Amino acid sequence: MYTDIVLEQKAENFMRHLGLTPKGNYFTCYHFAHPILDLLFLGPLVEGIVTKVALIIATEEELIIKKMGSLLSFAFDDIKGKTYDKNIIRIPKSEIVNFEMKDWIILGYDLGYLLTVEADRKYYFRVAKVTGYDFSTINFFNLKANNFFDLVTENNTK
Repeated sequence: MYTDIVLEQKAENFMRHLGLTPKGNYFTCYHFAHPILDLLFLGPLVEGIVTKVALIIATEEELIIKKMGSLLSFAFDDIKGKTYDKNIIRIPKSEIVNFEMKDWIILGYDLGYLLTVEADRKYYFRVAKVTGYDFSTINFFNLKANNFFDLVTENNTK
């Protein structure tokens, strides 16, 4: 397993490949086909297959989503030179119909934040780690405070 510093460096190298300057505007999270999948009590093996990891990059002009693979197969090996241009979704700000960020509390359990992005289709992301000093948590809260460069249309968080 990689250290946080190595993960951060790989994410920044990927951003430079895209022609972006890393400014704390990226974080990792879970990606679901629909949030109901996050609520089902599945066995660890099935949950590891269903749960996907994504790198989210926010800029003033667009939201970039790099799909990383399932939780079981996740490794930042998926962000290396030969796979940089695979599994990328780029959503220009002008095409974002709705970007909602809300507390994700189910049956009294705080599951972090649910981000719903609607453009040509809906994308669902969960930010589960909301404490700590890793780059992803710090960057997420900096972006949250900045409304993701004004990409957020609805903010229902504490």
